[in-house]
Amino acid sequence: MSIRLIASDCDGTLLDDDKKIDAGMSEVLPLLRKQGIEFTLATGRNMEIVMPFVKALDLRVPIITNGGAEIYDGERFIVKHALALNDLLPIIEILEKYRIRSVYYSNDCLYTRYADAVNQYFLNRMNGKVEIKELHDPACLIKMELFKIVIIETDPQLLALVAAFINTLSSTHCLIAEDNLCTITHIQASKGKALMALAERLNIGFDDVAVIGDNHNDLSMFECFANSAAMGNASSVIKEKARYITEDNNHQGVSAFLWRVLKGEVG
Repeated sequence: MSIRLIASDCDGTLLDDDKKIDAGMSEVLPLLRKQGIEFTLATGRNMEIVMPFVKALDLRVPIITNGGAEIYDGERFIVKHALALNDLLPIIEILEKYRIRSVYYSNDCLYTRYADAVNQYFLNRMNGKVEIKELHDPACLIKMELFKIVIIETDPQLLALVAAFINTLSSTHCLIAEDNLCTITHIQASKGKALMALAERLNIGFDDVAVIGDNHNDLSMFECFANSAAMGNASSVIKEKARYITEDNNHQGVSAFLWRVLKGEVG
């Protein structure tokens, strides 16, 4: 058994707190490729937002975007799991009923609803990277192809209520991603499922895949692949599931783990 594919989360993992790529990647990635080991991204970001990182890293294999809703190969989408219209309507209704702060993801734009200081920290991650539009009429959403909705709510009971309702819908899944933040995707969309599909497409066994992450939306990868590395800044849930622990995202934790792969310490 040897590692042939490594998939990394972006925010809190490959990116430091200033949203800069792990500085050690420029040295270690060419060495990985010489050993026949591919590196890719499995991110909650949409294709438009993540493309600068793909280009900077000169990635050669498909990437996973929108929390597993899509696999994108640089020219076309291999997999697309858009939110189903019959579920989107009741989701919009409950978010509007409780005036929940929300961000709707298409592939080229983000649409915000009830944005305020509470969720500005989240939107700041996207400033300058993708077009962000304020949503005045939620009815227009039903005409769009949407792959993810992020909801932000500081009342944990209300957040739990909304998440529980959404999880009763036939083809939609609501997952806690951070303390006061949930992501809504198609039920078939998860980083773990998407990475399994990608590995099969590349004819790579699951034991030959390694994953790196820090938060709840990376959990499905840790459940699907045994060679899992938690960042030093990862949540306790992720660390408990991980086989390996690496440095935090401000101390080049991803490239540190990749060096371990090169030295044969992983797998």
